[in-house]
Amino acid sequence: MNFDMPLPKNFAPIQRRPLYLQTMEQVREMLRSRKPGERIETEPELLRILGVSAVTLRRAIGELEREGIIERRQGSGTYYLGDSPVQRKHVAVVLGVDETSANLSPYFPKMVREIRKALGRLGIASRPYHGDLPLGIEATGIHCPDFFDDVRLGRISGMISFFTYREPGWVSLLRKHNIPFIDPLETRTIFPRSNFLPWAIDLADRHGRRKVAAVTWESPTDGVNPFTRELTALAEKHKIGLERSWLDASVNGWEPGMGWERFRDIWRSAKEKPDMLIVGDDMVFSDVQHAILELGIRVPEDLLVVVRGSDVYQMDLRVPVALYIGHTLEQAEAHAAAMKARLDGAPYEAPKEVAHHVEFFDMEALFSPLAGSPAPAPQPETLSLL
Repeated sequence: MNFDMPLPKNFAPIQRRPLYLQTMEQVREMLRSRKPGERIETEPELLRILGVSAVTLRRAIGELEREGIIERRQGSGTYYLGDSPVQRKHVAVVLGVDETSANLSPYFPKMVREIRKALGRLGIASRPYHGDLPLGIEATGIHCPDFFDDVRLGRISGMISFFTYREPGWVSLLRKHNIPFIDPLETRTIFPRSNFLPWAIDLADRHGRRKVAAVTWESPTDGVNPFTRELTALAEKHKIGLERSWLDASVNGWEPGMGWERFRDIWRSAKEKPDMLIVGDDMVFSDVQHAILELGIRVPEDLLVVVRGSDVYQMDLRVPVALYIGHTLEQAEAHAAAMKARLDGAPYEAPKEVAHHVEFFDMEALFSPLAGSPAPAPQPETLSLL
């Protein structure tokens, strides 16, 4: 046999294309007869039709979504957008930490989902992005390569983010591409301050509590410290004692035991004990509560406790507390409305207060030992027993 025979002019070597690329072409071919906006088959149906593995199909579908050919809508299905070479832009909803991090509050993944739903109701396409740093590492930027790739490819029209910290690199990149963004620092300028601290200090006034302690978490990176600044100003205005050693703004809820340890230190080191405790985070209070029980503190006789939380995280309450609960859905809608205004180049009028309600756990035990009859909280949406 002659192995030196010349190859035919029209000879083309066999190319082994990855299976997911072949699957993408099969799906494209299926969609050519569809109209833009039409819902396509479910994943089980496509698996049956195409005869590929779920891993291969999901990668193919993911690539088609990145190209703007299809769009997956949570709770609704997958839709064909049109086989156009023009990329469809979307708002990036960024969670700056790894969503699988241990002890990440369920509030953040919930907010990402609710914001995307709220954007969808406004007719704005969106896509989630997740950082690759575990919770607890204080990042100085955004650690999400997909996000930066899509910015440079012109796929992103705006950004809403959580657990992201301002760093000149990503800020200048977004501004270079005229991409509006809402991050934790920006949120404080878009939305007015919560009524939580004024409500808590009003509660202290009405029940004669003059020595306030507080535990919460504030980022040491951005240096804004809104909780500390507002609480200090309110305490001074109302002539309420707030010893510096009674205020700890470095307590986070994702490190088990931290709230227990820090509040024990506050209570044991104080010769004159505080008579009110303000907790800025529901996950932090889950730990603080163990210290209260261990120390034998009577609540509310010795210590009136108020906690800010959300309607996502469920606390196992074992002492009577006053809860100030934020509504995740209304917060998400406010973020989406602010982003739409920025995309439209229109002014945005922030709501006076993102919806909340007040709940009292064991109301009778909370107020019966206290002098006077409690006035209702300022304009609560709901007043109920847990």
